[in-house]
Amino acid sequence: MRILLVSKWIDGAIKGQFHHSGEWVETFDLACTFADLGNEVAIVTPLIYPKHVKDFEKEFGKTLKRKKIKHIVAPILLSLGLNEGIFQLKMHFAILRAIREFKPDVVQFMQLIPTFIRFFTKVPIFFYGIVLDFDYPKLKEDVNERLKAIGSRRNLVDLFINFIYFSLIKIFGFGNFSSLTRIGNVSLKHRKGYQKLKRITTIKKNVYFVHKGVNLKKARVSSLSNQTILFTGSITYRKGVFDLLEAFSKIAPHFPKAKLLIAGSGPRRLVAKARSFIKRNRINATLLGSVSYSQKWRLYQKADVFCLPSYVDASPATILEAMASGLPIITTYQTDPPLKNGRDAILVNAGDIDTLYTSIVKLLSNPIFADKLGTSVRETAKLYSWEHQAKKLLRLYRIQIN
Repeated sequence: MRILLVSKWIDGAIKGQFHHSGEWVETFDLACTFADLGNEVAIVTPLIYPKHVKDFEKEFGKTLKRKKIKHIVAPILLSLGLNEGIFQLKMHFAILRAIREFKPDVVQFMQLIPTFIRFFTKVPIFFYGIVLDFDYPKLKEDVNERLKAIGSRRNLVDLFINFIYFSLIKIFGFGNFSSLTRIGNVSLKHRKGYQKLKRITTIKKNVYFVHKGVNLKKARVSSLSNQTILFTGSITYRKGVFDLLEAFSKIAPHFPKAKLLIAGSGPRRLVAKARSFIKRNRINATLLGSVSYSQKWRLYQKADVFCLPSYVDASPATILEAMASGLPIITTYQTDPPLKNGRDAILVNAGDIDTLYTSIVKLLSNPIFADKLGTSVRETAKLYSWEHQAKKLLRLYRIQIN
C-alpha cells in the first residue's frame, strides 16, 4: 500500500534551539513502522529552519532515506496566527503535488485540520489527531510566547490570504472537528478525544479510536537507583514544569541526593524563568535544553522517576516512552494517560503542587512500590507498540479502499 502522511509539525521548524515536537516524532515513528511492514510511504511537511537542517538530517533524514520514505517539503516555514492562511495554502499545493507524483492509496493527516483536498482527489482521506479543550491558567502567556518563537509576518498580502482562507473554511462548514467526518475517517490518538468527538459529531460511523504508539525497540529498562526525577517536554506553563520545580524545591532538604533533569526547549523568557528559580532556590536541578531523539531514550535509562504534571495534554509520547522504559510515573489526570492510578502510575490533579510533592516523596522513599509501578507500566506499554497501532490503521485503510 502507498501511504501519504501529512504533518504540519516537524522537528527543527522554528528559530532558537532545535525544537522537538511530539507530533513529528509520532509521524516519524509511524512512517518507519509502515515501511517496516512493507508499505511505501511519503511524508509532506513544512520547511526545516535553515540552521537546523544538519541536525534534522542526522536525527531523522538518514533513517528516512534508509527506509526509502520520501520526504516532500512545502516551500514555507511553520506559521501560525496571522500567517496560517498562506501556510495552509502552500501546504495544500505540496500535498496535491505529492498526490500527483507519489500516487498514494490513502492520504492521512497527522493532525485534525481543515482541508480542501477532497475537492481535487478521490483518494481516501484519513485524519489522525487529538481533540483538546485548551483552558488552563496562563494559557494566554503560552500562546503569546509560541507565536513569538515561530514568528509572524504582517504584510497586507498575507493578511488578505489569511482572511480568504478562514472565510472559505467557514463557508464550506469546515470550522470544527466534527465537520472533518464529512471529509474522511477520523481516528483519535487518545480516549477522551475519541469520546468527545463521538458526542459532538453526527457521522459517528467515521470516528475511530487508535491510541498513539511507542517505539518499544528503542526502550531500555533503567536499573539505576540514584533518586533522579526526569521531566521531558517543552518549557511552558501548560506542561506544568514550574509546578514540578516548586514541588522539587520542597523535596530537596529531605532528599539531598535527589536531582531533577529537565529535558526540552521553550521560549527564552520561560527558560530564563526556570533557570532563575533553580538558582534562587539552590536546588539540584538541571536544564538540559533540547535533546536529540536518541539521547532522549538514554535519559530514560538514567532516571528513577518520570514526572509530567501537565495541565492539558493528549496522552503525550513522553508518557508512553517512560512506560516503555519501565519508569514509575507521576502525571496528571489531565494528560489523559492510558494508566490506572495506583496500579501503573500515580495520577494527581493539575496544579495540585502539594499532592505532586507527596507523590514524589512516596516514590523516592518507597523503592519497592516504585519498582512495582515500573514493572506494571512496562507491561501496559506493550499494548501500545507502533507495530500494533499501525496494523489497526492499515485495517481501516483497507476497509475504505475496498
